[in-house]
Amino acid sequence: MQGLGQIRRVSKGRLIWYRSDVGEQFWENQWERHFNLRFYDPYKQGQLGMYKALFCRFLPKTGRILEAGCGLGQYVVALEERGYTVDGVDLALESLKKVGTVNPEVRLYAGAVERLPVADGCYAGYISLGVVEHRESGPEVYLREAARVLQDDGIAIFTVPHFNNLRRLVSNTKTSAASVPGVMFYQYGFTREEFTSLLEDAGFRIIFRGGLDVLKGLRDEFPRFKSWFDRRPQSSFRSNLGRVLERIPVLKSHIGHMLVIVAKKTL
Repeated sequence: MQGLGQIRRVSKGRLIWYRSDVGEQFWENQWERHFNLRFYDPYKQGQLGMYKALFCRFLPKTGRILEAGCGLGQYVVALEERGYTVDGVDLALESLKKVGTVNPEVRLYAGAVERLPVADGCYAGYISLGVVEHRESGPEVYLREAARVLQDDGIAIFTVPHFNNLRRLVSNTKTSAASVPGVMFYQYGFTREEFTSLLEDAGFRIIFRGGLDVLKGLRDEFPRFKSWFDRRPQSSFRSNLGRVLERIPVLKSHIGHMLVIVAKKTL
């Protein structure tokens, strides 16, 4: 359940992950590990993976869209290929430069998600995939900034780690980060109710709630399943299993690693 160099605990109804490798270069290092020329091949064909149904259903077809915390910009590339107009912003400047060398047509800029250098109401859509949970003092400033840059009735799609029913059953509430030297805050996991409340306080109305990534949820919580799965050779079996699990709504809601909430900016 706990990865190497990583622990977690529950505090005030929120799941908290700590890691030993978090530092100033953490995200640059993460993106460096995944960056290669072939990485973008499926995205240049417009492939969106597990986000396809979500994006195609809710993202506005007209107006500009921002992915805040875009990392390597793969979804900016894929959405542009599908006819959307998308900007990407991230703090990892060196990674953005590398992305620009292989995808010069995409619009990426370096910036802080909590202080976006854009005017009020300039975006029709906003995407945040696994970003706002990484602020130790809480996601509120990110959510308020998302509302600021969205136009009235603009659509925002957020994903955050889900403190789902399975994790509530298996989490060890006695684990203390303070008892493990060398670890630092990494991210929060939110219940559906808590993150809904945070979005409503920031000026959003919820229009959809769901879950994603059942496979990771199972691998995180069941070491034997993880061991069995990881021993399978890289093949269509692994990806097909993930797709099958994603088709079962009850599994996504109660086991999925990520919570998905789609919200509309209120007038």
